[in-house]
Amino acid sequence: VFHCPEAEVAEGDGVPMVFDPSGLWVRREGTPEAGLFVAGMAVGEDPDCEGVAEELEGGGVNDSAFFEQHMWEPLANRIPAFENLRVQGGWHGFYDFNKFDENAIIGEYQEGSRLYFAAGFSGHGIQHCPPVGRAISELILEGRYSTIDLSPFGYNRVLQNVPFTEAVCY
Repeated sequence: VFHCPEAEVAEGDGVPMVFDPSGLWVRREGTPEAGLFVAGMAVGEDPDCEGVAEELEGGGVNDSAFFEQHMWEPLANRIPAFENLRVQGGWHGFYDFNKFDENAIIGEYQEGSRLYFAAGFSGHGIQHCPPVGRAISELILEGRYSTIDLSPFGYNRVLQNVPFTEAVCY
């Protein structure tokens, strides 16, 4: 979390959610007047995919040195007003995703099973939950998607070994 007092980013619609090709992302936190932002980026791989703390121990990702060494320059290059930002705090954690194609799995497990998935959103769940909830309810109640077709996210792609990957997904 950082504060940036510059008027062009602290007022109105100055900064949308931004994804940089480096893997860095930034978004406003709270009201525009507060001038607060949240930014993040991947630190590295979790080689054993166990998601346990040893990957983070001693990594320094929870201190301002990591921000200064890895994030500040790309942020300032992308949005020059961020040259004057001040770090307020930080945290670290694991980015959870399915190992098959790093995308959500939505829909019925196998036809007729009556077991439905809506999982694997990697931290995007709060953004996706309204349309996914609606789509799953349609699938359960009507036997098909009627408002939005989420069949490309179905479990069959896993069974058929056909990943549904995105070019830019952080």
